[in-house]
Amino acid sequence: MTTDEIINKVAKRVVELRLTPIAIIILESIKPLSFLTSQVLVFFQPIVTSILPLDSYEEFVKVLEERENLEKLIKSIEDAENESDAPRRLGPEGMIQRNKSEGREDG
Repeated sequence: MTTDEIINKVAKRVVELRLTPIAIIILESIKPLSFLTSQVLVFFQPIVTSILPLDSYEEFVKVLEERENLEKLIKSIEDAENESDAPRRLGPEGMIQRNKSEGREDG
């Protein structure tokens, strides 16, 4: 799995669980210590993987080693949240207007 695939998968899961605000706060706060954080996750791997079925845990830890990837993850979470939240923000009338402006007839 590529770095971008892992980031997108994690971002979608965070949004599904409605953990966007807390995830962004945590990721922003660990950015300066990204390498140290990844090493702590390595230490806790046996415990975490015994509780949660995480197939790509090691790959996720490697992603967190680089600070740029944390920024990508934050951006991806924000984008996924905006995509999932758009219909709620617009409401039924807004969706009809948006569909008409995009040339769609369904509403």
